[in-house]
Amino acid sequence: MFTETAPVLDKEHVIHFTSADCIENKALFLLISSRVDDYFQRAIRGFEGKGDKALQFIKTKCANIMADDTHHFHHLFTSICIKKNESATSYFRHFTFGCTEAEGAGNSYTGEALVNLP
Repeated sequence: MFTETAPVLDKEHVIHFTSADCIENKALFLLISSRVDDYFQRAIRGFEGKGDKALQFIKTKCANIMADDTHHFHHLFTSICIKKNESATSYFRHFTFGCTEAEGAGNSYTGEALVNLP
């Protein structure tokens, strides 16, 4: 992102520009429009020139993780077990995928916790 448009993102929150008609907001809208697929291009059409509002809309549609999601992915990850006749490589692939999904949903695990999963 450009330095003029970067302040709109503050870790997890979208900070709206003080002026909805500023050039940075329009540039952000063009940047977002150039990077999303056809579905989201149509979905954000109503936010023409308002990149901060378009970004907030996309974030709400795509990245809304609730406590139920966090718990669900934690449960799926911690209930992984090696199947009979499954290779270690196959198990580690499932384990890595499950860990990535669980962490993406807001869970965090230390190295020791990963070794001693219940």
